[in-house]
Amino acid sequence: MLCPPEVLVLKSATIAAVLLLVAAACGDTGSTGDTLSTEPAADSAPTTSSITDTTTGDSTSSPPAAGSGIADGWTVTRVGTGIKPVLALDASDQPAIAWLVEEVNEGFVSYAAAAEEWTEDRLVEGYFYGPIGLAFDPAGNPHIAYHDHQDTSFQDDLGDLAHAVRQGDAWTLDTATDDGHDGWDSTIAIGSDGVVRAAGIDPQQFSRDDGVEYYELGPGGWQVTAIGSGPIEYEWNVSLAVSDAGVVGLSYFDNNSADLVYAELGDGSWDLTVVDFGGDVGRFSSLAFDADSNPHISYYDEDGTVRYATRAGETWSTEDVGELDDVEIAFAGARRITAIDIDSSGSPQVVFGDRSVVRHATRTAAGWETTDVFSASDQPLGQLVSFALGSDDTPHVATYEGTAADGSTAEVLYLTTG
Repeated sequence: MLCPPEVLVLKSATIAAVLLLVAAACGDTGSTGDTLSTEPAADSAPTTSSITDTTTGDSTSSPPAAGSGIADGWTVTRVGTGIKPVLALDASDQPAIAWLVEEVNEGFVSYAAAAEEWTEDRLVEGYFYGPIGLAFDPAGNPHIAYHDHQDTSFQDDLGDLAHAVRQGDAWTLDTATDDGHDGWDSTIAIGSDGVVRAAGIDPQQFSRDDGVEYYELGPGGWQVTAIGSGPIEYEWNVSLAVSDAGVVGLSYFDNNSADLVYAELGDGSWDLTVVDFGGDVGRFSSLAFDADSNPHISYYDEDGTVRYATRAGETWSTEDVGELDDVEIAFAGARRITAIDIDSSGSPQVVFGDRSVVRHATRTAAGWETTDVFSASDQPLGQLVSFALGSDDTPHVATYEGTAADGSTAEVLYLTTG
């Protein structure tokens, strides 16, 4: 039994320490649903906050917490212990998050939903690797894609993209079996047609030539196709999206040319386009479609700039969104540090983050307006964000903080407004 949720009002410098004490007091390192609601930093205008006890629904007001790392109007909820979370919204705009721990002998993949009071549901244990993917099908069932090493010792000839779907209370697991050690940086997307699609990397690090792979689940099982990228390293992310009209697209970083590439599926083959080039640009991309099936991509330039690209007709345009100053590129370093979605007016919004801060940017007629949503305290942030907008344009964000590379002591966090 998980400890009942509590609401804590904290200075950001004490958030991580208090969370660990809460977990210890509960006798459980799983999900608690603790909500941390604080006020602007000391140099912001003082305001008051509404603090809701999730067990009673009672609300009170309190003065701002000096030195807070949480922006005014935002709340942060501790969801569980782990790393590399991914967020998705169900048909009722209720958020859910999947995450994992990458310990060799004690790893796991977990899922929790706000509609279920963030109760952790651990679906599988083993040796896994993230980032992972999460999507809901038209029937409301959650689907998760992740990389399964398939052994407690690393072997080049093992390892595939694994898929889990929950129907009722039971998870069903299957694998997109293929040659090599593939399925890295897994992502998943399900359109209105209900077809389960995924993407991942068959890495250049293991002398593989396929690179970006596309997976589609049909009546006969998974079909695995190399899209024609050629050799690609994992760790720079591949993003998959399906438009309302059924357009299937991918974005990825070609580490050999150091360019951002967009790929679109049509008539059974993939059309690849270099979107941005020059220098080292295109890492950690995130793809979304608008209502007219125009692709929008956020991504990272090695100089520290988060950038945005979109296509109208046949013409691509690019622009700067904002800056990150504390990105650490390493095996256990940055992963999906940008995430994009399209609001109800058709405008893009981008969330991006490094070891120090999570930022939210909205595109206006005057340019990009950026808010520092959450700042690190005594532990660095995980350099990964997942982002979705509700039908009313409410932002929902998942990230994590902590120093353990395998995620055994890191904290998965859910951020939103209201």
